[in-house]
Amino acid sequence: MATVTLVPAAWLLCSQALTIGLKAMLLSIWVLLLLTSLTPILLYCWRRLQPKEKKDQKPLLGASII
Repeated sequence: MATVTLVPAAWLLCSQALTIGLKAMLLSIWVLLLLTSLTPILLYCWRRLQPKEKKDQKPLLGASII
């Protein structure tokens, strides 16, 4: 004859909440790692796509105009 143990409903709800909380923490860590790995690429693209300012070119000292 097998014995059946009943799990209290409060314990079941608590374990489900812990599981959901753990999944949420793991997902947030995964998102943070994804963002930190993409940041250098995004910064590189952002710098390349910015319009470049025209610098006033000054003539070199000692250069004579012919």
